[in-house]
Amino acid sequence: MRSAKRSSILADARLADAVRKGWLTPAAAPGSGPPPKPPPVMTLDQLLAELDEERSDRL
Repeated sequence: MRSAKRSSILADARLADAVRKGWLTPAAAPGSGPPPKPPPVMTLDQLLAELDEERSDRL
């Protein structure tokens, strides 16, 4: 089990080094989960209608 502890310490050190070098930036406002899903752009029926319209010249 000793190697597992060392591995996690090494990972933390690498993460801290990456933040110090500016390769990574911590979250400005860390949340408790994934961000909410955005509203849909269009309905499935609208999408299928648009695809049919765009492909009509290929027939």
